[in-house]
Amino acid sequence: MTKETIITCDRCNLDLTWTSNCVDYRIILTDENIPSKGGAVTAMLLHPHINGAKHFCNFKCMKDWVNESNS
Repeated sequence: MTKETIITCDRCNLDLTWTSNCVDYRIILTDENIPSKGGAVTAMLLHPHINGAKHFCNFKCMKDWVNESNS
């Protein structure tokens, strides 16, 4: 069985799976937990919550996604 992964921009749905250019890029935004060293720590909230990796075709789409997620 063959598995195919399709990657699209989480804002505009542009297909980012392949490119016809020699070099091209996509932006990936993900949350990664940073461990504490212990002792006194602060509580914080990540907003908007990133549920898995988010992919974007450019910074404008990423900015629009963040702004829409905050409204």
